[in-house]
Amino acid sequence: MKYLLQNDYAVTPATFKSFVLFLERCKGFEEDAKRFVVLTSETKHVQVDYDLLRPLFIRTIKNKTGNEVLKLFEQFRKNLKLNKAS
Repeated sequence: MKYLLQNDYAVTPATFKSFVLFLERCKGFEEDAKRFVVLTSETKHVQVDYDLLRPLFIRTIKNKTGNEVLKLFEQFRKNLKLNKAS
C-alpha cells in the first residue's frame, strides 16, 4: 500500500480507509495505521476525513494516557497537509 500511495496510483478512498481501519483494529499495528494516514498527503487520490481519523482517536482516548492523546494530535497536526488535488 505504501508503494501505491507514494507512486500516486489510483487507490480508491474506500479501499484505503478499509485497509487503515483494519490495521488499526489489529493488535500491534496501530502505529502502522497512523503512518499510512500521514502518507495520504503524498497522493491526490486519497484524502483524510473525519470518518478515517475518528476510530484512531477514539481508541487512543479510551486506551491511552492524556499525554499519548496529545502526542497523537500533535503527530497529525505536524504531518498532515492539504491534499494535492485540493
